[in-house]
Amino acid sequence: MLGIFKTSFLRKTEASGGNMLLSSKFFKIEWLGQTIASTLWIISVFSYGIYSVGDYLQLSAASAWLLANLSNLGKD
Repeated sequence: MLGIFKTSFLRKTEASGGNMLLSSKFFKIEWLGQTIASTLWIISVFSYGIYSVGDYLQLSAASAWLLANLSNLGKD
């Protein structure tokens, strides 16, 4: 099912003159897995609460990981 959606999405992106690299990287399992993991890590920090310096460090690490994944979206 994902293969059909992926192919259809990439064709639409290519036909509309969009960034083909951006679209194809969005569907790579490594990028998607890391982005989901870092987002869930951020959510878990807020769900458990921020009570100490360690909690802020956890939030900073998860946020940095998410930002790194998002900034890598448009690169080779």
